[in-house]
Amino acid sequence: MGLAYNLFDLISLSAAVRFLQGDQKLTLESPYFNAISGEGNEVSCKSFAFGVSPVFGAHVRLFEKLDLAAQLQVITKMKYEVNSVTGKKIAAQIGDNGITEDTTFHSDIPTVLNLGLGYRVIEPLYLSTSFNYYFNKSADCDSVIGTNSYDDSFEIALGADYKINDFVLVSGGFAYGKQGTTSSANNVFNPILDSFQIGFGAEIKPIKILTITAGGTWVKYFDTTYTKSGYDIDLSKKLFMFSVGASLKLF
Repeated sequence: MGLAYNLFDLISLSAAVRFLQGDQKLTLESPYFNAISGEGNEVSCKSFAFGVSPVFGAHVRLFEKLDLAAQLQVITKMKYEVNSVTGKKIAAQIGDNGITEDTTFHSDIPTVLNLGLGYRVIEPLYLSTSFNYYFNKSADCDSVIGTNSYDDSFEIALGADYKINDFVLVSGGFAYGKQGTTSSANNVFNPILDSFQIGFGAEIKPIKILTITAGGTWVKYFDTTYTKSGYDIDLSKKLFMFSVGASLKLF
């Protein structure tokens, strides 16, 4: 939930509060679990967290064609608490301290600084670039199975918007992300990997005060090897995201 205010003709400021709810479920299956514990072949746990944090932004327009923007997303503390465990005998032996129904851990959303620059080449064509820096060292990015220590990471992106007519705008771009992981610090169940991504979107204005948006992103993650307790594990991930939104201009 947020708002923006046009302070001067060339400068606008924004502020928002974001509310996050996190639900995590971890499931492990093995035909040997039941022989060991007599509790079946599945071990699983569910955990829940809720967080609140502010977001601040500023935008400056120069020469009627050049845009400069900055946004600061303040760290969101997310303290997860396990509220359900199956296969308790095996679960109690998993991770650094075992998993029980009173286990808690932090999986925070780190502080993020977003910087952007855009330039209108010709009336329908707008080019932009952005740089995002994640202060991972300021956050506890742990999981239910143990603690992790990440270095800071960054993303850099290039994009273009093209206005087809007064009602339709399309966009596309690509980005590269360098993560702050090491060969011994990663999340084996949700790998954090370097990536290359391609995005596309569309904006439609059926009426003057209403804007409807839709976008999608395909992410190519680069496989890596994670070493834990002397064992090597190959990590990989695939992701496609799609989003829709709507905004209404009241004044």
